Amino acid sequence: MKASLALSLAVSLFVGSGCGADDPDSRPSNTAGFGAGGNAGSTAVAGMGSSLGASGTAAMGGAGSSAGRGGSAGSAVAGSSGSAGRAAAGSGGNTTTPGQAPALCTSQLMLADISKPTMVVGTGTSASCTETSLRAAVMAGGVITFKCGADTTTIKITQTLIAPSNKDTTIDGEDKIVLDGGGTTQILKATSSNFRANDRVLRIQRLVMTGGNDTGTGFKERDGTKECAWGYKQGGGGAINVRDVVVQIWGVTFRDNHGPELGPDVAGGAIYAVGAKKLVIANSVFSGNSAANGGAIGMLHTSAEFYNVLFENNKATGLLANFAGATGCPSFNHDEQGGAGGLGGAFYADGQDPGDTFCGVQMTGNTSGDLGGAVFRSAYWGLIDGSPKQEFNWDQTTLENNQSGKGGGAAYLNNALFTLKRSHFIGNTSKDDGGGLKLTGLTLHADDVEFANNKASTQGGGVAQWDQGPEGAGTATNIKFSGNKPNDSVGVFPK
Repeated sequence: MKASLALSLAVSLFVGSGCGADDPDSRPSNTAGFGAGGNAGSTAVAGMGSSLGASGTAAMGGAGSSAGRGGSAGSAVAGSSGSAGRAAAGSGGNTTTPGQAPALCTSQLMLADISKPTMVVGTGTSASCTETSLRAAVMAGGVITFKCGADTTTIKITQTLIAPSNKDTTIDGEDKIVLDGGGTTQILKATSSNFRANDRVLRIQRLVMTGGNDTGTGFKERDGTKECAWGYKQGGGGAINVRDVVVQIWGVTFRDNHGPELGPDVAGGAIYAVGAKKLVIANSVFSGNSAANGGAIGMLHTSAEFYNVLFENNKATGLLANFAGATGCPSFNHDEQGGAGGLGGAFYADGQDPGDTFCGVQMTGNTSGDLGGAVFRSAYWGLIDGSPKQEFNWDQTTLENNQSGKGGGAAYLNNALFTLKRSHFIGNTSKDDGGGLKLTGLTLHADDVEFANNKASTQGGGVAQWDQGPEGAGTATNIKFSGNKPNDSVGVFPK
């Protein structure tokens, strides 16, 4: 059974991406299998760590991220790969530096004070800045700075750096430090045994993280052409991997980091966060990263805030998604699980958490093997334990020239309250429905949104919205459609 979510009376069963041993089995067991039987076109979905019974109706989705033109007169500039970025127009059309997101939004994350470092790595020369000295500093935690000379210094990481989970750690490169995993090593890790309980912060500022690689564990070959789950059972986060540690990123470039390339339960080429209260990123770039799901970032039960972030040319390398109900299949982290990923070319998130905020984020040239060319976001609406419903808030977002192997050329989202304003979906392509956006089971409030030159192979060239959320289909004002094929919208998209 394929993971297509096109309008159909059939109800497919999905399992959200997980990560084997990192899957927080301690979380409430009733996260999946809630709700009434599915409506026409709905999809039953479970979060990582749980499968749905045949009658369960749960959440799945593709959360989005963004960047873009803050107004109608933005100037186009080249991204670092040569793709066009759209600059803010609110003050006459600012342009941007190539390879950076336009500074459209005021970040809620500020540069941390490093005036009183706990540890200084190096004594003034590049040679003095060794992996050994950095490892000792990171292990101790606190505020870490560098004294490596006037030029850029690359520190080769041959063994993963381990930061403490019981104290705050700040690593600041002052725009002169490159941490390089050499294509073989995961660069940085911090783990707590708890789940969404820890307030300790791992903060990375003003440096480059490149060549990080988490190869994954527990590889299983595909059984012929069967859709039973295959690939790696555990892994993710070539540059940074955390569990129950808050992550803050400011002014960091993540380039050519990789996670496991196949598997339904592995995610995050650059960053993978499990059970953390929050991941906050500002003024940063993710370029050329890849993993089975979430080519740049993978998250489980972790909320995100992104301000002025560029995602370009990242890739979700898996295929056939991640779904339950693949009968006759041996257990692969979950019973009767199928697929090997391919969700969210740049950003993948699943789980029960407060939701996400994206502002001034640009996503261009990202690809996925299955749903969500740039973004895949799963949510649970908060109907299980009385917690507030999850909310996705996008402002001044641009998703351009992204491509999905299934629905949602730019993004696929499900089962939340989605507020979308001053945003643009340009030239995205889906090999199924929803050339720009594919939405299922959510309430949408959209204002001042452009869908231009998006293409779907089946229907909904601009947007496909199947099923409304518990609060209805929502509202849509000041929507501009142009050049979408084969049509502008389909389903319950508010008129």
